[in-house]
Amino acid sequence: PIGSGLPGWASARYYKYDPDAARRLIREAGAERATVRIRAVKGRYVMGSEIAEAVAEMLKRVGLQPVLEIAGDWPAYVSGMEKREHHMALLGWAPASGVTDAALTPLYLCNQKFFNWGDYCNPQVDALVLKARGTIATPKQNALYGQVLKQLMDDAAWLYLYYEDVHLAFKKGVKGYYVSPDSGVYLW
Repeated sequence: PIGSGLPGWASARYYKYDPDAARRLIREAGAERATVRIRAVKGRYVMGSEIAEAVAEMLKRVGLQPVLEIAGDWPAYVSGMEKREHHMALLGWAPASGVTDAALTPLYLCNQKFFNWGDYCNPQVDALVLKARGTIATPKQNALYGQVLKQLMDDAAWLYLYYEDVHLAFKKGVKGYYVSPDSGVYLW
């Protein structure tokens, strides 16, 4: 749910790739051949539209009928997301501030509408995030964030696919720069 560079990161279990279990769960839900609308945007993320195509193909292989909608630019993507006409979407996220709360609040709190485009809502997660936000003792705050991350994985709030590494090159001797978690470079 958050990158390992953020305070409070805790090693989380990953979802195992298991097409047979997926087929079984789809069958138990009575959702065989159900249409799944997937939104992605071209040019925003490294190979973002190709990743969305791969996810669509995996869904097809387990018996669903994916419909992939790739927006040509970020404004068109956001406009479509705001309509809430999708079942899945590709979104990358990192807080420019490097503050864990800034990563969690917009995506997961019940009262958030912009960026919480899946309308995820778990009052327990809200309570833990708010409690961590008001805690200044780092070990205690990190433990609370660890509970949040575990709950997000248990709820399957998102399908976490990958983390992008940022690679930068500077001329020898460049000093006084900071690279934020969202890949912004600040010079002073």
